[in-house]
Amino acid sequence: MHDGTPVGRYDQHVFIAVFDAETGERIEDATAEAGVAPLGLARVTRPLEPMVIAETITYGNFFPLRNDGVYEITVMVTRSDAARPTVIEFAYDHRTR
Repeated sequence: MHDGTPVGRYDQHVFIAVFDAETGERIEDATAEAGVAPLGLARVTRPLEPMVIAETITYGNFFPLRNDGVYEITVMVTRSDAARPTVIEFAYDHRTR
């Protein structure tokens, strides 16, 4: 998966499932990428690669989450028939203790 499990102690797997808002059907032909950043620091952006889980497609990749705290995560999903990506932003509170 994604060229193997990373050796980095702080790498975490970020993955998404994508559904059509109108029909509720899973979208399996999109391209996706995500950017992950601790608040106020530089963002790491990577493609979210398609993966098969339970005979369905999800998208994911590994990202470094080195410290406890809040991370900004931005996901961009583009369907083959779309002129521009759908962008979703949220905060993730990462606590290891």
